[in-house]
Amino acid sequence: MIRLIAIADLDFAESHDGWLSFISAVDAVGSGEVALQIRAHSLGEAEFEQAAAEARDVAKNTLLILNGSNWPTAERIATEFDYNGLHYPEHRISPGSNPGLARFAAVHSSEAAGRAEAAGIGSVIYSPVFDPSSGDGSGVGLGALARLGEATPLAVYALGGITGGRVGSCFAAGAAGVAVLGGLMRAVDPAQEVETLLAQ
Repeated sequence: MIRLIAIADLDFAESHDGWLSFISAVDAVGSGEVALQIRAHSLGEAEFEQAAAEARDVAKNTLLILNGSNWPTAERIATEFDYNGLHYPEHRISPGSNPGLARFAAVHSSEAAGRAEAAGIGSVIYSPVFDPSSGDGSGVGLGALARLGEATPLAVYALGGITGGRVGSCFAAGAAGVAVLGGLMRAVDPAQEVETLLAQ
C-alpha cells in the first residue's frame, strides 16, 4: 500500500540534473510504500515524453505515476514506458483505456471526488490540507480531509504543507497516505526525509 507519494516536479527543481538526482535519491529508499509522481508541466509534448523516459530509466525500485496534466497522450506515454499509474488534474478527470494503470486524480472538493469515482479512478490527492510551503493558497484543514474521506470510498492522499509532524494527524483524519512536493524537493537529503515521513 502506498503511504507516500513523492512529487518530482521538474519545474520546481533547480536543474534537469537536479530533478533526476532527486528521483534517484527517492528511488534509493526502495520502499513499496513510496510512489514517485513524475511532473513536468512546462515542457512541450516531445520533451515531456523524453523526460518521462529519463525518469523511468532512473527509477528502478519505486512505483511511478505519470502526471498527465498537459497532454492527452499521457496515457500512451505511461503505458509505453511501463509506468504504474497515471495522475489526472481535476479538470481532466476521465475514464482511461489501460486497466493496468493505477489512476489518481487531483481534487479540491467532494464533488470532484464523486466525478473521479464515476470515472473509475481509484485514488484522489486532496489539497491543500495545510498551508502549502509555496505560499500558494490556504489549507482547508484536517476536518475537511476527514469529511472527504467519509464522503468517498476512494483512497484519499493529503497534499499541501505536509511535514513529518503532520503525517500522523492526516492518517488519524482518515487519509490513506500523504503526497509531498516542496518538503521533499527542498530537503538536503531527500532519501532521509522520505524515511522520516514513513516513520510517522
